[in-house]
Amino acid sequence: MGDHHGTETYRCCTEGERKSSNWSHLHTNLLEPILKRLSFADVHRFKAVCSWWCWAAQSYISSNPSYAPWLMLPPKGETGSDIRCLFNLEENRVYPFKDLPEEVGESHCVGSSHGWLFYLDPKARPCLINPFSKSRIQLPSIVKVHGDLDRVDILVKQLHTRRSPTRYLFSLKELRERFIAKAVLSSDPFRSESNNCCRVVVIHSEKSKLAFCRCGGDDPWTDLHGKRDYYKNILFCNDQLYAFSSEYSVEVWDFRESFPARTMDVELSVLEPARSFALSCLYLVESSGHPSASCEVFG
Repeated sequence: MGDHHGTETYRCCTEGERKSSNWSHLHTNLLEPILKRLSFADVHRFKAVCSWWCWAAQSYISSNPSYAPWLMLPPKGETGSDIRCLFNLEENRVYPFKDLPEEVGESHCVGSSHGWLFYLDPKARPCLINPFSKSRIQLPSIVKVHGDLDRVDILVKQLHTRRSPTRYLFSLKELRERFIAKAVLSSDPFRSESNNCCRVVVIHSEKSKLAFCRCGGDDPWTDLHGKRDYYKNILFCNDQLYAFSSEYSVEVWDFRESFPARTMDVELSVLEPARSFALSCLYLVESSGHPSASCEVFG
């Protein structure tokens, strides 16, 4: 059927032309409006259609990190199961994730950032795992940062140097969980522009110090020699690391160079009254692209 009132002619597609339409190679300009109307769960169903749609969805997620976070639930049943469940806040629904790497069942998760989980296996070998893509990135050994976790006597001696003179005996699993408190990523390691500059930062050891390494590189972990002891929380925002210490101060590190430089050390006097409480939790959160500090007190 034609329309001869203008310069363009429109006609119906034949049956053969409809069959030959290649939906798997639609331009991203057509796919992105579709993705904007999908929930996070539906975006990942969208990814399963074909490799091109998967790439388009992954790029969209990386450039539009506005979805509500998912919560990882503790495992049920046998220890070592390769099934983990994530709770979708938007849908109020639990999704099981199967076929995760084998080491997940016996590993300890100490952080999640940019859609990646930071795991320590039973021998404290760190890695990053993406539960949606099943991708895995091995990180340098953390052993060089705080000693050999296979030598329990060394760690018992380190714990003995604390204020209490009592010697404590911990299982290897307990020691592993105590010596890495948190891990964060500076960016998504699979985004092309950040492949060579994504950094991982951890809070480690009994004094809660900071260390970093390059994601996917061969460089070892390097200590960030901050002015404080006992860092309680860390946050990446716009290539800046914000480290919240137990002294109610925030140090800022610029990670845009090959080696991070400390650019700021701020005393948070507004939180000073919280020191009088026996129990308090210090938080760093990002809101509208800016870091914010808060303190929760008990008692």
